[in-house]
Amino acid sequence: EANSWGGLVSYYGRRYDEAIEQEKRALEIDPNYWIAHYTLGWIYLQKGQTREAIAALQKSAELSGLSMGIAPLGYAHGKSGNRAEAMKILADLKERSKHGIVAPYDIAIVYFGLGDKEQGYAWLEKAVEARSWWVPFIKAEPWMDPLRSEPRFQAILRNMNFPQQ
Repeated sequence: EANSWGGLVSYYGRRYDEAIEQEKRALEIDPNYWIAHYTLGWIYLQKGQTREAIAALQKSAELSGLSMGIAPLGYAHGKSGNRAEAMKILADLKERSKHGIVAPYDIAIVYFGLGDKEQGYAWLEKAVEARSWWVPFIKAEPWMDPLRSEPRFQAILRNMNFPQQ
């Protein structure tokens, strides 16, 4: 686990090659540690290695069964142009939300992957209101880098009392 969490720190520091090595070491110790697959998937997305990202995120989703483990897979499919698969995951998350807890943040992730910023922001704002547990990380989250200069993203940061960039 320590390697995986170290990989997450490297991911947030945009040191992707270092993060990959740490996640791979974690998986050598425990090939079924879903968080390592999850982080590895996000890293591969940042590096533009979509096929590897989808494989890692698919494994994470299978191992975790959690919405937070499934949402990035929807994001990856959306980003890769596989809209049908992303929409299927989005529908699954919305159905799960009727029967249990699905963080609005997870739904926002898929919408952003689909390129639907309007819905992505709407769900991200709901996530802030609901205090979804990943929300404090938005200031550092690499996949959100393209959004940082947008007024709506800056407004969310102000609403959260984050210092402005």
